[in-house]
Amino acid sequence: MKQATILLVDDHERTVISVARGLGRIFSNVRTATTPEQAEAILLVEPVGFILCDHNLGKGVPTGCDLIPGWRSRFPSIRRAVLFSGSQPELIKLPPAVDRFLAKPASLDEIAEAFGVED
Repeated sequence: MKQATILLVDDHERTVISVARGLGRIFSNVRTATTPEQAEAILLVEPVGFILCDHNLGKGVPTGCDLIPGWRSRFPSIRRAVLFSGSQPELIKLPPAVDRFLAKPASLDEIAEAFGVED
């Protein structure tokens, strides 16, 4: 997937930094956002093929489950969307627009497999 762009959305800056570093070994372009607004600004100007989005993006902010379906309908370049979370994954009901769920912390191998790529 060296010619693909992935967008990582997570409200925790440390998570963004560490996960983005690993994603750089799989994808040629790693974009990051800590808010849905930042994510949408990127989606409006770049053909993002893949999204890795945290489920819980902070108090009062829509969840990844709420955001991904809208993004996929508005931005047809998104080929695969993966949701990840570290809190109560058994309570998360995935919408059809989410291709896969990963529990945090996910290994780079798990992330690559979820997107159908090899590290």
